[in-house]
Amino acid sequence: MSIKSGALLLLVCACSIQNLSAQSYSETALTFSRISPAGSSRMIGIGGAGVSLGGDPSSAYLNPAGLGMFNKGEFAFSLGYGDVNSTSNYLNTQTGSDQTTLNIPFMGFSLQGPLNHEKIISGTLGVSFNRINDFNQTISYSGRNTNNSIIDYFLNDAYDEEGSPIDPRDLFLPTNLAFESYLIDTITVNGVTDYWSALGLLPDPEDFRNVTQSETITTKGAQTQWTFSYGINVADKFFAGAGIGIRKIRYESRKNYQESDFEFLDTDYNPLNSFRLDETLTVDGSGTNFQLGFIARPVQGLQAGVSWESPTYYEIADVYSASVNADWNNFDYYQNGSLRLNEVTAQLDESLVTEYKLRTPGRITAGLSYIFGKRGFITAEAETVNYNNSKYTSLLQGVSFDSDNATIKTLYRPAVNYRAGGEVRVDRMRFRVGGFYREDPFQSVQNNVSRKIIGITGGIGYREKKYYTDLSIAYTQGDQSYRPYRIPGDASPLVKTSMNQLFIQATLGLLMADPGNAY
Repeated sequence: MSIKSGALLLLVCACSIQNLSAQSYSETALTFSRISPAGSSRMIGIGGAGVSLGGDPSSAYLNPAGLGMFNKGEFAFSLGYGDVNSTSNYLNTQTGSDQTTLNIPFMGFSLQGPLNHEKIISGTLGVSFNRINDFNQTISYSGRNTNNSIIDYFLNDAYDEEGSPIDPRDLFLPTNLAFESYLIDTITVNGVTDYWSALGLLPDPEDFRNVTQSETITTKGAQTQWTFSYGINVADKFFAGAGIGIRKIRYESRKNYQESDFEFLDTDYNPLNSFRLDETLTVDGSGTNFQLGFIARPVQGLQAGVSWESPTYYEIADVYSASVNADWNNFDYYQNGSLRLNEVTAQLDESLVTEYKLRTPGRITAGLSYIFGKRGFITAEAETVNYNNSKYTSLLQGVSFDSDNATIKTLYRPAVNYRAGGEVRVDRMRFRVGGFYREDPFQSVQNNVSRKIIGITGGIGYREKKYYTDLSIAYTQGDQSYRPYRIPGDASPLVKTSMNQLFIQATLGLLMADPGNAY
């Protein structure tokens, strides 16, 4: 995002199981596009592969055609427990973090009624709530950097593309806060003004600087969808449905970056104990999409399903705030006693608000299921998503997302996500297993780290005529990379993080009558 007349460059921080924070807008578009499998515990237990099954309250979201398989009404409600564990490697130092949450991942109900119109047997209205993205996690890293410092980033960011120093009043965030806290400053020699830092390196080739760097990134929030759908049953052979989805994004990120224990060639030179950059970002938005779905039973036991979901059109507002706290060591800044620095804090006078529209890509899902009578079923499906189809549009005059939209087109590619699972019935008990695989959405592997995501799921259930209970467990693993800052050349530090998530979900369902042959 560029601002033609201001001094703002927001670095959006969007974090989930599949994405680390401190990203650009182009990367954030991926975060809000790469949603997770969702639905009732039954659907989660089989890897989320429900497009060709139907007969579940999740059908309103997964494939509205599946609502046509209901014989009677149904209500279901779920509770979930998530545990996200991250292990980060930074400069050959490993750091682990863990965060747990309790939430409501799913609830839904269906109201079925006869239609008796030639071959159209019945119709069912379905409403569901799904938590399709969870942003709750904590990531930490720490290491000793002997090559560079974020100070080098601030110094580089203080020059324009032609190499001329930017007026201090027009510096981008957070570089302007570094200037206000004396981490960088201007210096004029022989009429030429440049930027320098008391924490920078001297021209002496023997000079060196070692520094301990650490950061903790804590994110909260979720991406959810309410879906209102209707499905019909045509002669128990063909099912069709349509729906509208209302999505909500609520995201909050708190970043705490710190550098300390500076070491220079001159061991007596100790101007600063530490400094900390704190950034907070909240993202609030809502959007709508549309769904169409079909399921066919060409032969006994075999079901084929397809679901189309339109792009989602959001209106979003970002609120950003930042501060820099520098703990100087009673440093004689000008070396003449006129200014001694101790604790210096610089912060934004007021939070910065950015408003924009975001279009995330639609998706097409197709799958097959085979029903083994009353003994169970197997199911598999594939979902195609064109991740380079996201697009930003500004709602503020003078703000352009052209560069971000261009980056989206070149950075991402269409990808295929796979889901499969099965269920075995033993009397009133149900035993389930499944899994999913999501391809790397990038055109090329970033920083030698594949962004594919692999999940293994399972579950059990118990069913009576008037109620049922289900329990599912899902384990998800994915790797990601992140650079705390970028400097010219190949020396920008890199954090590699392995993310592991365990999610347990329990569902209670109430049946208005025997669901009959609904699967």
